[in-house]
Formats: sequence, structure tokens, C-alpha cells
Amino acid sequence: MVILMDDEDRENEGDLIMAASMVKAVDINFMAQVWAARAALRKAGRKGSLTVLLSGDNRLKELNRRFRGKNKPTNVLSFPAAENDEDYLGDIAISHATAAKEAAVEKKTLADHVSHLTVHGVLHLAGFDHIRAADAAAMETAEIEILNDLGISDPYQPSDENERRKKISRRK
Repeated sequence: MVILMDDEDRENEGDLIMAASMVKAVDINFMAQVWAARAALRKAGRKGSLTVLLSGDNRLKELNRRFRGKNKPTNVLSFPAAENDEDYLGDIAISHATAAKEAAVEKKTLADHVSHLTVHGVLHLAGFDHIRAADAAAMETAEIEILNDLGISDPYQPSDENERRKKISRRK
């Protein structure tokens, strides 16, 4: 797995650098993302390689607009690869800024939330989806199990009782 960090503050917006050199700058344990991706692949019964891009809202907004027709940033995007002989599964793009905002609101650590987004993205590359309710339930269950195996709390469990009630009522 290759993890890339897109430094949006650089003059050359297309310049990609290996994320390992940016660990202090973005406060994320990149090995945790590797473990999260591997755990998701195991759960899905898949083998192969993938790329994770950790970028900012501007890049994710552009990708979201170009590939999904939505002109706004998002937390994670997945781009499955076409069938290939190299077992390359595809690419995942995660917005550090959106993930940080969501983690703060949801009272989670940024590292745990980015691990969840990584798992979510890898499951998409492995064929999971959440368009239909039954598929969403299967994907959510897989995410919870994978994250639990990694020692990360259920990401769908709200941080307080009012939020828990809201989420339950939205699922009905």
C-alpha cells in the first residue's frame, strides 16, 4: 500500500510526497492506516495493493465534483481500478481537514476516525456499497468488526445519548 500526502500549501499543487515524511505535520500514524487497510482486505477476502491519498478539502472537493458531480468536499472517496493482472484494487482519497472536523464534532481521535475512513474506502474497493439499506447494514457491520479487531470503538456509536437517539431514528 502506498500512502501519499498532498501538501495543498505547496506552490505546485500536483506535487505528491510520501506521507511518512509528513507524520508530524498531520498528526496521523500512517502505520495504523496500513493495518486498517490490511484488516479490511482480510475481512473482504481480498488481496492486492492500493493507494491512499491524504489531502485537503480543496483536492477532495475537486475530485468529488469531477467524479461524482458534487461540488463540495467530502471525507473519503474510493476509485476502484479496472480488472488488472497486478491485483491493483484502486485508490482512496481522504480529506485530512474534513476528517479532523468530523473527529472533533464526534469526540473521536483523528487517528481512529482516519482509520475508519480507510476501512470504509477499502471496503468500497472490495465491492461493498451502502446505496441499499441491506448493503449499508452489511458494510457498517463489517466496518464495526474490523475496527473492533483494531481496538477502535464502534464509529456509529454516538458520543452522547441525544446523538444516539437521532441516529437510531434516522435508520428507521
